[in-house]
Amino acid sequence: ADHALRLPDGMAFVDAAPMFCAGLTTYAALKNGNLQPGQRVVVVGIGGLGHLAISLAQAMRATVVGLDSSAAGRASAAEALGAVGPGHRVLDVDVRSRARVEAMLAEVESEAGPVTGLVNVVGGMRADHWQRLVDLDDETFAAVLDLNLVPPVVTSRALAERLVRRGGGASIVHITSVSGLTSLAFGAAYGAAKAAIVNLTRTMAVEW
Repeated sequence: ADHALRLPDGMAFVDAAPMFCAGLTTYAALKNGNLQPGQRVVVVGIGGLGHLAISLAQAMRATVVGLDSSAAGRASAAEALGAVGPGHRVLDVDVRSRARVEAMLAEVESEAGPVTGLVNVVGGMRADHWQRLVDLDDETFAAVLDLNLVPPVVTSRALAERLVRRGGGASIVHITSVSGLTSLAFGAAYGAAKAAIVNLTRTMAVEW
């Protein structure tokens, strides 16, 4: 092994394991995104990575808004944020809808002040998405892009336009996948979406 870490006494392997993959991925993204104490940060998608993102963001003393269209995702966010005090919130928002995202930002900013952080973790692969490219129908291909690519585009543009109007900076973080950098057998649509997010992020950095 190249690296070895000693676990604290009393910490089970099953509790430590998430911190060495999802945890490091999420923490590095937030750290490299220069998330600062006092920022109001929106976390989009509350699965495993999203749960860690909101937990780490509030540990970095950010005020967190968790977004998810599923009841399970919102319950996960509420669990992570419920014990850390007021100010945090969990909302049901379809992040593929520009109008709904803009309405959410307007509501949050009117009540809590400017949003200056965005973390996109939304995405994934459903069972029927795993197919050879030659067998993948157009509707399923589009559904994978709708799940993985559209939310980062919609939410980032909505926040960026507000930033341009009022001035000032922000931290916009997209947590993607190694599948965007290499081949993924039976997951061409997912890999294409993640590769697009890599390019999208680089373009945003140049334009904004």
